[in-house]
Amino acid sequence: LCRVEACSGYHYHWQEKPHVLIFLLYLFLKEAALTILPGGTMDIKRVKKRVLSKFSEFFCYGTTLLFVLVFGVVCADGRQLKVRGDNNYPPYEYIDDKGESAGYNVDMFIAVARVMDLDAELMLEPWNKVRMDFETGEIDVLIGMFQSGERDKRVDFSTPHLIIHHAIFVRKGTPIDDEADLAEREVIVQTGDIMHDYAKRRKLSDRLILVDSQPEGIRLLASGKHDCFLGVKLQGLVNIRDYRLSNLETVGAPINPEKYGFAVTEGNTELLSKLDEGLNIIKATGEFRQIYDKWFGSVDPRGVSDSKIPKYAAAVLIL
Repeated sequence: LCRVEACSGYHYHWQEKPHVLIFLLYLFLKEAALTILPGGTMDIKRVKKRVLSKFSEFFCYGTTLLFVLVFGVVCADGRQLKVRGDNNYPPYEYIDDKGESAGYNVDMFIAVARVMDLDAELMLEPWNKVRMDFETGEIDVLIGMFQSGERDKRVDFSTPHLIIHHAIFVRKGTPIDDEADLAEREVIVQTGDIMHDYAKRRKLSDRLILVDSQPEGIRLLASGKHDCFLGVKLQGLVNIRDYRLSNLETVGAPINPEKYGFAVTEGNTELLSKLDEGLNIIKATGEFRQIYDKWFGSVDPRGVSDSKIPKYAAAVLIL
């Protein structure tokens, strides 16, 4: 039984581990026998007295047994996993027009939670709040996070489910071919994004134009303002498709490849292994590919094959 409440703790199945059910049944029958036959006799007064004194214990054992039989699940740690993501990072994770959690990362986590029988409360919130809550240990899982050596000191990462490349977006006909042409250009980047850091570190331009989100940056460029936008390639292509921004294109080679996947609190190896196992299962069944094609197939029909992800991940480490 998997339950992801777009909003998920672990589910415990008595079908898989019947010794718990047997133990509960033993306790219940033991107390019942001691009540009916205290000391091997049938003293009615003692029976009544024991029934009254043991009533609360009967209720506890009985309701627990009934819960296991009817629902087939007991939370191992008494709580749900707290799973969070960004509420404005389409098409990876965002709140859709119906007010529901949607995106590639959302579908990927729900699929992994289902095959691994995880119960999680999945919510999307502003990224600054999500990052703060995760760093203070209030969140168990992030459904999407770029991996880096610095971050790896504070959190543990799953096997990447994407290798994300970034790109230079320009209006068609703009005389920009690659990074070398960005000097003195007005370059749009998302505030605090990894490409914001990249542009400053590489000193690509001293005229950076900061925006709050990637869709905002793409639309600003399409409106005729500034010279180019630096952002996630797949995300930008999806925005171009969805907003019908036919005057935009990418130029140059993909830049700054980054591993992207689930993140858990530092040291939670048990949960991390479950997420990795779940990813392996949905890759083997083909569901991984179905989710990828659903979100990116029309803009990247070939994509990255499952078998190549570890290879690209190794290349990222070398870079």
